[in-house]
Amino acid sequence: MTSTPVGGNRSLLAQRGGIAAINSTATTLTSSPVSANSATLGAGGIFRLGGVMTITTSPITRNTPNNCVGSVPAVPSCTN
Repeated sequence: MTSTPVGGNRSLLAQRGGIAAINSTATTLTSSPVSANSATLGAGGIFRLGGVMTITTSPITRNTPNNCVGSVPAVPSCTN
């Protein structure tokens, strides 16, 4: 994904609000902010389970309940 903001998503039944990358071969974000997403549990911003992820100049901020806690392996460049 290039230059595509991901924001304002709300998940009531799932653990992911913005982006879910589950066992994907490759997930790449370039200049794509992930902000103001929410989920009832888990990561509000990005949830990652396996696969390869590359994030370049894509801030992950203001997601609730957190930006990317629970991802295995961790989401690159993500602080909670």
